[in-house]
Amino acid sequence: MLKKRTFEVTVNEPVMRRDTSHFLIAYAVAMGTGMLNLGEAARIGVAVALMVFYGYYVWETLHSEGDLGEDTKPLYFHRQAVMPHRHRIFLQMLAAIAGIVIGASVFVREVQIVSTSLGVSALLVSLLITPIATELPEKFNSVIWIRQRKDTLALGNITGAMVFQSTFPVSIGLIFTTWQLDEVGLVSGLLALVSGVYFYATLRFRHRLHWWSLLLAGVLYGVYLFYVFGFKV
Repeated sequence: MLKKRTFEVTVNEPVMRRDTSHFLIAYAVAMGTGMLNLGEAARIGVAVALMVFYGYYVWETLHSEGDLGEDTKPLYFHRQAVMPHRHRIFLQMLAAIAGIVIGASVFVREVQIVSTSLGVSALLVSLLITPIATELPEKFNSVIWIRQRKDTLALGNITGAMVFQSTFPVSIGLIFTTWQLDEVGLVSGLLALVSGVYFYATLRFRHRLHWWSLLLAGVLYGVYLFYVFGFKV
């Protein structure tokens, strides 16, 4: 049985700082592009640069030491004791991709319907609902790892996703949309940058994390909800 853990969060500082710095750079570029009236060619150029930047992040991550000091347990469910055939792997992968694409299509359509019925922008509804619908289930992995004292794995699950979300999906938006952010989008982005800078500065200068330092950054999401429901709905 696990003993009661302390409130101090023990993480691999170089790993966390690397992820957070890459997120801040990519997100700032995405925000800056959304504030400018760039032409299609310029937006495509920024999109390509962000995808290359993510590729560099992946390369840098793979070539780092990678010693987190935290071993993961085997999977709970094993259908075979040996490696399955490659065709089964590809079939499962294709089925998963198809499920994601179909589910995303249904989700986007329903967000548009909800935004129309409420008389607010689709971006506003998406900013409120999408993180809960898509990110919250994944974050249960972090909850489990925190309980098991695997703090770097728990936070890395989040920071790694932050880098991906600020590069690859943004690149798709830059290519296929005009990428003009309204007030709601800008406020959301600025709060995310402030939270990221605070997290990075805490690691950079204090070299440690506590539960209250993470909670203080999360309070900014509450500020955003107050802004939305108090002034925009």
